[in-house]
Amino acid sequence: MVNTVFDPLLNNPLLTLFIVVGLGLLLGKLEIGGISLGSSGVIFTALLAGHLGCSVPQEAGTIGLVLFVYCVGVGAGGRFLGALKREGSQLASLALIVVGGGALLTWGLAHVLDLDAGLATGIF
Repeated sequence: MVNTVFDPLLNNPLLTLFIVVGLGLLLGKLEIGGISLGSSGVIFTALLAGHLGCSVPQEAGTIGLVLFVYCVGVGAGGRFLGALKREGSQLASLALIVVGGGALLTWGLAHVLDLDAGLATGIF
């Protein structure tokens, strides 16, 4: 039964694209406890579809990711710049501490575990 449902999706990437976008938008509109996924619902639906073996044209995936990042930027840009203006130095300091701490931890573990520099860089 499941195979007969997914066969058209597995064989038609364009149909898969429209179904994933449609289901993702529906998922994004669901609100639980005052929280909804919004446009992120499409990303989660696409991850599930990929896990199930569905595929979309490569160009559509790239364009979709670009549009998603653009929409998140437009939606959060004003708040981000306001927060950066108010708390920029504190946020920059915190970022340096987090990234520096991660770099030191990766470097230390790479030496202790005798990891290749390329592998340690990838882990970081």
